[in-house]
Parts: sequence; C-alpha cells; structure tokens
Amino acid sequence: MDNLVKLQKDGLITIQPTDKSGGLAIMDRQDYIEGMNSILNDTYHDPHTGEARKCYEVVDHTIINEHFEIIKTTVEDGLEHGAITEEDAKAMIPDKPAAGRLYGLPKDHKPFTRIPKFRPIISGSGSNTEFISQYVDCQSKELVQELDSYIEDTPDFLRQLRDLQDTGPIPSGVVPVSIDVVGLYSNIPYDEGMSCFEEALNTRKNPRVPTSFLMTLLSLVLTFNVFEFNQTFFRQLFGTAMGTRCAPTYACIFMGWFENYVFRSGPNHTKHIYKKFYRRYIDDIFLLWSGTKDELLSFLEFLNSIHANIKFTANFDFDTKSVPFLDVMVRVDDGHISTDLYKKPTASVQYLLPSSTHPPHITRNIPYSLAYRLLRICSQRPVFIERLNELRIMLLQ
Repeated sequence: MDNLVKLQKDGLITIQPTDKSGGLAIMDRQDYIEGMNSILNDTYHDPHTGEARKCYEVVDHTIINEHFEIIKTTVEDGLEHGAITEEDAKAMIPDKPAAGRLYGLPKDHKPFTRIPKFRPIISGSGSNTEFISQYVDCQSKELVQELDSYIEDTPDFLRQLRDLQDTGPIPSGVVPVSIDVVGLYSNIPYDEGMSCFEEALNTRKNPRVPTSFLMTLLSLVLTFNVFEFNQTFFRQLFGTAMGTRCAPTYACIFMGWFENYVFRSGPNHTKHIYKKFYRRYIDDIFLLWSGTKDELLSFLEFLNSIHANIKFTANFDFDTKSVPFLDVMVRVDDGHISTDLYKKPTASVQYLLPSSTHPPHITRNIPYSLAYRLLRICSQRPVFIERLNELRIMLLQ
C-alpha cells in the first residue's frame, strides 16, 4: 500500500474506481492521460449543418472569475425581481470562483486491450455552477416522475412487473428487451434540451419560481461548464456533464420528449410493444416485445434514424427469452415473468468488515440488507436459496 501511495504521489500511476463493478483500477498515469485526452478530442455532428465540431475547447483559467460574477449578478437580479427568496439567493451564490474537475471511470466491464475506455465525470463539487444546478434540479425533478416510462429504482421496476403479471399470462411469443442510450448526457443538443425543459417546466401545477428564471440558470449550468484536467482548463461545448446535479433530470425530460415522438411517429413499430410496457431508468430502457426478431431490428433501426446524435444499442435473446436490466435478470417463460439477481462478470465483492470502526449495528445489518435484496429480486424460491448460499460464501471470503 505504501508503494502504491508513493507511485501515485510521484505521478507514475493513477487509481480510480471502476465504472460499474465496484472495484479499483490501477493504471499507468500516461495511459490514463492519453485515454482522457481522446475524450477531450471528441467531436459531434452539428444538427443544423451536419459538420463535425469539437465537444470541448481549451480556455484561459481567468474565465472562471468572469462566470462567477455573471452567476452572482444573475442570482441577485432574481432576488431583486422577486423570482427567488433571500434564502434561495444566499444558497446559490458560489463561495469563490472555481472550476469543476474531470476524471474518468474505467469501463472494465466492456472488452478492452491495453486500457479500458472511460466514462467522463465532471465533478461540480465546489464549482461555480454547483448550487444553481442543485437549485434547478430541486425545482424540476418531480416532473420526471410524471413521464409515462418512469421507474424509480429496482423495487419499483419489480412492482410494475408484478402488476403486469397480475393482468394475466404473458403470451408465448413475448420477449424481454433492454436498450441502452449511447452517451446520453453528452449527446443532447443545447437548443433541443433547453426547449424540452422549458416545455416541461410550463406544465408545473405550482410554479413557485418563474420558468424564465430557471431557464436562465439552466443556460448558465450548460454553457459555464468549465473544468480542469491535467493542469489545463476546458469548457464543454455540447451536451451536459455527467456530474452536475441537474443532469439526470435534464436528460430524463429530454428522453420523455423523444419517447413521445417515437410513439407518435412510429405506430407500426410501437404496436409490437406488449401492452405498451416500455420503461426507462435514465438511459436504460426495458420493454416487452411481441413481434418477430426482424420487426424488433426494424424498430431499433427506426430509433437510430430519428436523431443525428441520440443512438441506441439493444440486448435480447429470442431463444432464452431473458435479458439483464439494472441488477435484475428478467425471463419470460410459460406465461410468467421470473426475475433473478444480475451481476456484471467484473463485479467486486467489497463490504465493511466487522473490525471496522463503524458502529457494530452497521456491519450486522449488511448480511440482512443483502439477503433482503435477494428476497425482493428472486421470484422463485430455489433460485433465492441458491443466491443465499452464494452470498454466504462471499461474506465469509
């Protein structure tokens, strides 16, 4: 451990959490920098001209002082015109000018050779836009729950599956399908995202804060996204940062608009979605498909033809009729939907030891909560017992 700490302090290695497996990646520092620089050189297709443009630009560090003053003035103007309270204004003004920080989470659950690709995260903690982003999210996140495709988490997903099962046996031809939106956050065009967000804000039943003021704040969050990496300052020019507080709400509202367009414009495709069971958790989509494999491929082709930047990949198996979604393996068999625990092959086993300085009830609760999770997810008792035995072995190890 001392050697690893020394190597990291000397700038020879980088240690980062992995993207989804709960482990740690130890990388050569130069490999890490090269991988992140490839992201910083990414381009996007301008939806208006079709030209390739850079997603990020290098900026002078003094720009954070300019942004700080603009944000401060904007908040003070909102207070002066009665859009927000004095308490709101005090909470939104940054403590001092500061940029965000870029880091990458290695996607070790996907195939790679020398080094995995990275999921870019721009930490907004302590940055100029941290508090205005949080404020926009607080005023808008309830709108996400009103979307037809909304699911809150795994328990909510399981409840909705049970509700569907209660309506009767599932036809033999129905196949579960999971769809992933590729790079959702970084591929939402500014003007389209802003337009969808404003439209959603105008549907609020009790708009305590004017839509116009929230849209001004959102514009600052998206355009003032300045961050530092390897002692260089950058600004994001396209999409939104994964790491700013309002990004999930912003992305979900955009996808809500996209889905409405899909169901409105593709009735020949969406008619094969069994009982319109189409659900989404941010950028992960689950649906039950009652058509043929060719019809499903045609539906996916239709999805990928709608937008220049929003693209999709899918996972399905017409033989096993099973697919992973979130941490659940969903299977349709003999008219029933069964569920089992799903873990990525690279998932790490990391839990607090009883010797930890945490209060004893914390570590005592770990086996209980993990077992309760299995009880919730595993719909068949023999599978549940098998998973409990696996959990016992993992905890002993």
